[in-house]
Amino acid sequence: MRVIFNLGWMAFVVMVSVAHAQQVYFPDRKEAQALGSSHILGYGGLSLGVQAETEYLWPQGDDALAFDSGNAGYFSDNQTHSRLRLHKLTLVPRVSLSEKIKFYGELEAFSNRSDEETTYFREAHISFLGPWHFFVKLGLEDRFIAPDFMVSHEVWDDGPRRWTETYPISGVSFWKDEDLALLAGGDHPISQSLDFFWRGSFANGLSLGHDELTRNEIYPILQDDRHLRNISLDVGGNKEIGAGAGFRAQFSNAHTMSVFGFYNYSKLTPQDITYLSNVISGYTSQENQNFFMGLNTELNWRGFNVFSQYIYAKDGEVKRQAYYVQPSLLLYAADRKYFNAMRFLYRWNGLGVRAKGLASNIQASPMTWDRTTHTLATSLRIYKFLEFKNEWNLHQENPGGSTKEVHNDEFISQLRLAF
Repeated sequence: MRVIFNLGWMAFVVMVSVAHAQQVYFPDRKEAQALGSSHILGYGGLSLGVQAETEYLWPQGDDALAFDSGNAGYFSDNQTHSRLRLHKLTLVPRVSLSEKIKFYGELEAFSNRSDEETTYFREAHISFLGPWHFFVKLGLEDRFIAPDFMVSHEVWDDGPRRWTETYPISGVSFWKDEDLALLAGGDHPISQSLDFFWRGSFANGLSLGHDELTRNEIYPILQDDRHLRNISLDVGGNKEIGAGAGFRAQFSNAHTMSVFGFYNYSKLTPQDITYLSNVISGYTSQENQNFFMGLNTELNWRGFNVFSQYIYAKDGEVKRQAYYVQPSLLLYAADRKYFNAMRFLYRWNGLGVRAKGLASNIQASPMTWDRTTHTLATSLRIYKFLEFKNEWNLHQENPGGSTKEVHNDEFISQLRLAF
């Protein structure tokens, strides 16, 4: 706990000193995306970005319901000790064949992944920019329900706009993993201050799996998971079709508001149905209906941003509702070379899971637990290539049964180098 206090106190002192050292102002929308973006080295239409993350992790271990022995559907490895490590190295190749045809990729290498995918392409897609504000993408890409797609396509920088190292609960559940897809969309001006934008996709579809909300592999949740079969160019199987539309109002460069609704449909595979019966005690349904729908909203007011997301999903006879609200504040000192940007962020997350005919919060099945997570985060740009991030994730679960609560809070402190 002393290490956590010292790191957090250091971040607070540095940020306060920066805020009072010179004039700090609230940036416009373009500048508001700057913290955490990559600086690319390259020549002509070819470029290569490099991102390296060194991380200190303090997990709150819990032996009450750690499921260390595993079961037919998943295995949890409860780690109770803190650690300092080189977490991840990412190469970001970009190729601009013309102003209308571009390629973007992310090749990630992890230091201690527990499975065989220690190095893999997280993203790899080619974009075609067409007339009248249309675009087409083909390749490995996020589902368009991710917050990145709320920004006009013309100003995309392919950077993650969740602004934290950890994903929100709905992100882990539905859009953390990329899918092989054909994506189309458009951003069409209706008036000088109002745009209509839409997205559509035809994808392989993600499999049902599990992932943890924490670095400590304990108490997983249901996840739409990318397996190796999801990145094969197969023409059979159950494909996923998605559509979404919304409006973006721009009152000035620093004042925007957006709303976006979406719907995705596919069918569960036999493997998905078997997986549900393995990880949810007593689940026997053969229903293969699978869809989700939701709503994203975003407000930018100078350096103040509020993003929210709600998703309702039905996987067979299992219903999931995930949501989060994320206010953040970005301060930016334009005349400073060092310590010139910092972001303060809070995120309130929730997840509810119900399996038809079964009790909620089955103690032996953490996939059924209701969850609430509070995330507090600070980001400080030390130099244009270097960012210092601190995150506190406070998790509250309802495990059911005789156990009233479990303990799996985490603190992450990270130095991120990107150029």
